[in-house]
Amino acid sequence: MISKEDFINAIIASKQENGISAFVGAGLCSDAQMPDWLHLLKPCAEELGIFIDENTDLFKFAQYYANSFGYNKLRKLINKTLNTYQHDSTLVSSILNVGFKSIWTTNYDKIIENNIIKLKALSNTIFDEKDLANISWQNRINIFKLNGDISNLNNIVITQNDIDNYQNNHGLFLTFLKRELVTNTFIFIGYSFNDHIVLSALAEINQYLGESSNTHYTIMKNKHTDEFKMFIEDLEKRYHIKTVLVEDYTEIPALLDNLKKKILDRNVFISGSFEYLSNEEDTFAYTLCKSLGEGLIDSNYNIVTGFGRNIGYYISGVVTQKIINSNIGSIEERLIMRPFAHIMTLEEDTQFRKLLISNANSTIYMFGQHLKNQQPENSRGTFEEYEIAKSMGKIIIPIGVTGYSSRVIFNDVKKNIINYPYLEQYINVLEKEKNVNTLSSCIISILNRAKIN
Repeated sequence: MISKEDFINAIIASKQENGISAFVGAGLCSDAQMPDWLHLLKPCAEELGIFIDENTDLFKFAQYYANSFGYNKLRKLINKTLNTYQHDSTLVSSILNVGFKSIWTTNYDKIIENNIIKLKALSNTIFDEKDLANISWQNRINIFKLNGDISNLNNIVITQNDIDNYQNNHGLFLTFLKRELVTNTFIFIGYSFNDHIVLSALAEINQYLGESSNTHYTIMKNKHTDEFKMFIEDLEKRYHIKTVLVEDYTEIPALLDNLKKKILDRNVFISGSFEYLSNEEDTFAYTLCKSLGEGLIDSNYNIVTGFGRNIGYYISGVVTQKIINSNIGSIEERLIMRPFAHIMTLEEDTQFRKLLISNANSTIYMFGQHLKNQQPENSRGTFEEYEIAKSMGKIIIPIGVTGYSSRVIFNDVKKNIINYPYLEQYINVLEKEKNVNTLSSCIISILNRAKIN
């Protein structure tokens, strides 16, 4: 068992080192007012004249029903029931907000996909071995549906026979699951482990890796029984799964939202660009990007950038080299790059900036210049990112000494310094300091102070 605070700290560390994946089960259904497995099969129990409860082996029971009435009738009942429910879910939204690149589930329904659409995010749904060829990690969430999808009822996993033959029928799916269990840290949410698919995969992994196996985590509703206590102890000792206990599933969104906040506390968005600088200014820009980028990585911060002209190139280059040379986490987790499309409408441009800034709790502004008729002007985009960050309540750190839009932002902040108490003792450094190492140390001190407050 693990406390909520220790769980959050462990996940943040895992996200930076290996990456994290979510695994959601039938417990997710209650939040969306959908029936869980037990209530889904109760009409079947009434037809058979059998009483079922939470202790019933539901795969075996579904097998009994299929034996008596046929697989087709069982599938039709499930299809009819699932399609009558809404798919709004606070819990799913909280899961998606954490930023998982892959979500594994045993559910057939479309709750996850529909909530992703509402977030205007991109996704791939994989429920057939052939779909594995369509996996993409670029700006997409991959949803792996181990037990199939409601859109293809003939291939769902629902009876004991399906479980018994899972290895033969879905061997490639299991291989992908095992691979991710080895490389990533999983958070299991609303999953009972009753089908043994995951536990069998972990047992095989642990047989080879032993104590080198990843530690995973599960969030479970406390049943307050001795048997349940022994069950969660067994999960930890034999399968390296630590349990976070909640009294009700309604506690989970707040826990995940807190996790998301802590993750964002480590993410810093760097805004800025320039098209032309003098040799002296260009050297200052590069050395500042190098000192700041390396300092942020050394201080365990991650960098988010829209790859602004030249600034994005300088930042991404030095940070990538730093991560490779120091072997401190994966480039994908420590450096989040989202370049702008070549052609975008003003509305698309603004929405993209909002998306970028939403990935960090702190924002840094430097330079912000473009050329118009071969003459340097302040960048509209850099100032707009400042306005967006203000509206979102982000930490704002303008490096006024770099000039251009950043100087305009700095002047506005200084005029309203009462709204930025974390900047008060550093404001003169941001305005005048030309030593890049002093500037970088100052910015990291601001970030640390703002995070504590």
